[in-house]
Amino acid sequence: MKHDEHRISLIGFLILMALTTATGISVYAVMLHQTESILSKSLATSLKNTAYLLDSQITQGTANTRMIATRPFVIDSLMRMKLSPVASRTDLQRVAESFLSHHGFKAVSFYDAGDMQIASAGRFSPHADFRFRLDAKRSLYLFWEDQFMLHARIEILDYRGTRIGSVATEAELTPLNDAFAGLTAIGKTGEFALCAPVENDPEYMDCLLNRISGRKFQRLHRVIEDMALPMNYALEGKSGIILTKDYRRKEVVAAYAPVGKRGLGAVLKIDQGELYGPITAQLEHVALLIAALVLLGGLLLYWLMTPLVRQLADSRREQFEIGERLQAILDNAPVGIWLTGLNGDLRFMNKTLCNAMGGMESGMQALSAANCEGFSGEAPYTCHGTLNFADGRPHLLEITRVKLHDYTGKVIGVIGISTDITERQQAEESRQLAATVLNTIDEAVLVTDATNNIITVNPAFTAITGYSAEEVIGKNPKLLSSGLHDAGFYRAMWEKLATKGNWSGEIHDRRKNGEVFIEWLSIHQIRDKGGNLTHHVAVFSDISQRKMAEERIYHLAHYDILTNLPNRTLFTDRLRQAIVKAKRDRTHMALMFIDLDKFKQVNDTLGHQAGDSLLMETAKRLKGCVRESDTAGRMGGDEFVVLLEDIDNEMDAIAVAEKILHALDQPFGLGSHSLHISSSIGVAIYPEHGLDDGTLIRNADAAMYRAKASGGAAKVLFSPPQ
Repeated sequence: MKHDEHRISLIGFLILMALTTATGISVYAVMLHQTESILSKSLATSLKNTAYLLDSQITQGTANTRMIATRPFVIDSLMRMKLSPVASRTDLQRVAESFLSHHGFKAVSFYDAGDMQIASAGRFSPHADFRFRLDAKRSLYLFWEDQFMLHARIEILDYRGTRIGSVATEAELTPLNDAFAGLTAIGKTGEFALCAPVENDPEYMDCLLNRISGRKFQRLHRVIEDMALPMNYALEGKSGIILTKDYRRKEVVAAYAPVGKRGLGAVLKIDQGELYGPITAQLEHVALLIAALVLLGGLLLYWLMTPLVRQLADSRREQFEIGERLQAILDNAPVGIWLTGLNGDLRFMNKTLCNAMGGMESGMQALSAANCEGFSGEAPYTCHGTLNFADGRPHLLEITRVKLHDYTGKVIGVIGISTDITERQQAEESRQLAATVLNTIDEAVLVTDATNNIITVNPAFTAITGYSAEEVIGKNPKLLSSGLHDAGFYRAMWEKLATKGNWSGEIHDRRKNGEVFIEWLSIHQIRDKGGNLTHHVAVFSDISQRKMAEERIYHLAHYDILTNLPNRTLFTDRLRQAIVKAKRDRTHMALMFIDLDKFKQVNDTLGHQAGDSLLMETAKRLKGCVRESDTAGRMGGDEFVVLLEDIDNEMDAIAVAEKILHALDQPFGLGSHSLHISSSIGVAIYPEHGLDDGTLIRNADAAMYRAKASGGAAKVLFSPPQ
């Protein structure tokens, strides 16, 4: 009896511990998966955007330097060096200073064909401790001097393609510096690395590290402990996310990507310890709670079971005598039935239970081991126990025991009835697990019936929309509609739901406070076994912040920060598209180069703030002089461009140029000052003056310089040299 008491208590304790441990592990696994998925997507998106911004900044900086090298005035000045060196040096010095103040360069220098410096403006940085070479001719470098800097040196060719000199520039990459500074906000151990392979030793790489390392720059081996670092994949032109070790031999989650096709690689990573830290902390609390519950349950189980086991051991009596009729009825019952005496010896077991257990002896042993020995009163006692059937699988039984009395009212035995509730219990556990997952995930979940009335939502739905469950249950999900999508959008969505059974995409909805937000929404239909629609399940997450960040990075890469006009990259793209359209439609178009006369005097006398205000007002006036279908842009400094599409002839372009001259001739109010400036405009017509963007730009630029050489405040239509 003492042995049975300890054995039953031990089994109950182990079952209780197994259930509570399994629940804790399930919660931990769900939290781990959700956190890892969200952070991995965030790492990959942030790194992709930064790599794209870096490549765009390098491209634009190179284009600005190439623009200087292709200026006709610069080429003419270098070609005159042998005839009039003093005048040429003076002209080139003036050009260098002009570009220094107008185009955002930190330093500009011109060299003759023998690489002798002719003119220089600004201050070139001393040799940086760390720099990346971006081309094979060693003429383009990215280096660090308290911020990212771009050094470019480009050859200058005469009109026959002969090298006559070169120009060198240095410029600050301000948008890249801002993005670089904000990357490590992902966590305390977040780190961004930018690397390039070592020229003479490809097994090593030079890296710029930001955040964890005590040094800004470090030379690292690309493979550590026979394992390639994440940066090694980026330098091979690959992109992705990986769980691995970094150069510190720490376990990290790392996103890697190449920077365009420039031989650079970028990595954004965070320690796995920080990623899983919050979950581990919660798991410690859960583990303590589980341990306390298991201990308390074990003590309670022991306290309850001990007297019951003793009572059952003392109550073994004679077996019940049963008639053949009762035997037939009991054997054919769909539940297991057995009879024991007061001393616990088996008197009867029906065929249903006997067949399930593989015999009376094994069945009785299994029932005796079940944790269901705890009834003492006259009322039926019901409990649950897990038993192994003859099919080799465990089955959960609902066991009911009741005392059997003779005709005198004396207790003569115990009747037991067992019902297999395995499938019912599994369904209940699945439901509870689903409810736990539903209430802990960060994505909002909304379930409707077949008529599209909401029947349940999870806490994340309330956190994202502001609506509580009580406010939306029984209502149609269209209460979230933002009004920004037309009927065709929703018609297409429901058509796909009807044909495919699911739909996913971006959609604008409205919170309870009226705020519109962007979400990624997935909708699935639920059907019964007969194929009838029973429910809709919608899962969505708020992606507003990610979309805003993507739009800002795109704007920084394609629009001038000061005037908000298209920059050189975007304007050149629109020019190429306009050429393709004009060629296809056989129409004319015009390109104008506009330079502000005496703009340097404004900067020198009133300061750069006044110069910036003048440039912003100039941009507004230019936009007021052209049609919605035309494009006004800023190439840099005080140079603007205008693209006129679909014009009848050159007179249309001349008319717009006159309008711009008149608009820019009006007084500019700069604080307490009222200024009059003029402008010089060069005009080139497609297809008469060029069939591609490069030719049109050169010819419009040459015409603008002729207008400037004539004294300014003039427009000049390009004409080929006689």
